[in-house]
Amino acid sequence: MLRDCGNQAVEERLQNIEAHLRLQTGGPVPRDIYQRIKKLEDKILELEGISPEYFQSVNFSGKRRKVQPPQQNYSLAELDEKISALKRALLRKSREADSMASHHLP
Repeated sequence: MLRDCGNQAVEERLQNIEAHLRLQTGGPVPRDIYQRIKKLEDKILELEGISPEYFQSVNFSGKRRKVQPPQQNYSLAELDEKISALKRALLRKSREADSMASHHLP
């Protein structure tokens, strides 16, 4: 079913958001733009309830905040250990992602 809110640019943006949020498009979909926006907002609230930490890092003002450097002093050995721990964690995540991707190949 082709949907059209009356503005091609807005329609494209709505469709992209609906696809990204994996909202079902096969069933009855509200044609009214306000109902569609409400449905998107409801889905975002649902996802925020599942993973609030993801949404806490989002800056809605549109401006980037300056990152304040930590006021902690580390020795070179401590920095090396932190870097090594990050490398290990990234390598583990990369391997997990590769493993999951290989299981989903046809």
